[in-house]
Amino acid sequence: MLHGYDGGSDDEIEIVLSVDDDHLVMRITEHGAAFDPKEIPRPELSELPEGGLGIYIVGAFVDKFHYKPGPPNTWTLKKRYRGQDENP
Repeated sequence: MLHGYDGGSDDEIEIVLSVDDDHLVMRITEHGAAFDPKEIPRPELSELPEGGLGIYIVGAFVDKFHYKPGPPNTWTLKKRYRGQDENP
């Protein structure tokens, strides 16, 4: 989010967590600069860059990621969780 706010802002960021069937859903609404996630190049992990890993990390840790440019911009992240009746 630092990139969207060019280093800082007093704007509020709203984070809403919910459960949808067998997914934990995080919806983030913010007013930073919009972007196209498809235009973000995949980082060269062998070089261990200091920045530019945010979208890559999000995509690596969630099952579904959707970004809708705004204003406001809306991020929806879904992560499947193991139900109580499932075996490990």
